[in-house]
Amino acid sequence: MKKKLQHICFVLFVTSTSAYGGSCWDAKPDFDSCKLKAEQGDPDAQMLLGLVFKTERIPQDYQEDIKWYKKAAEQGVTQAQNNLGWMYEHGQGVQLNFEEAAKWYKKSADQGNTSAQYNLGTMYDKGQGVPQNYVIAYMFYNLAALSGNEQAKT
Repeated sequence: MKKKLQHICFVLFVTSTSAYGGSCWDAKPDFDSCKLKAEQGDPDAQMLLGLVFKTERIPQDYQEDIKWYKKAAEQGVTQAQNNLGWMYEHGQGVQLNFEEAAKWYKKSADQGNTSAQYNLGTMYDKGQGVPQNYVIAYMFYNLAALSGNEQAKT
C-alpha cells in the first residue's frame, strides 16, 4: 500500500510541479514527506494529498480528500477551491450543499481558475446554490471560454 502511495505521489509530483510549484518534495518524493509538509501547512502538499486520496488507484477516502482540499483551499490554492466546490456540488464525502459549492467555486473563479468559472456559470444557469441568473451565468461561461476552457466554448 505504501509503495502504491509513493508511486502515486511521484506521478502527481511530476505532473503537477509547474502548476503547484513542486514544493512537496526537496529530493526523493515519498508519501511520508509529502504528508509531513502538508501537516506543517504547505498548501501545495495539501493539494497533492487531496489528489492522492481521491485517486482510484488506492482505496478512496473522501474524508481525507475534504480535509486536505479544505486546508489548501483556505490558503488560496485555486484548484483545491474548485475541487472542494465540486465535492460539495456532488455530495462526495460531504452532504450535498450547493451554497457551499458556489462559495468555493466563486473563490477559485475570482482568482482566474477557468474550471471554477465554468462550474460557477453552470450553478447560475441552473439556480443551484445561487439565484438563477442567465446574465451572470453567461459572464462566467464567457470568462472561462476566453481563458481557454474548452468545455465553456461549447
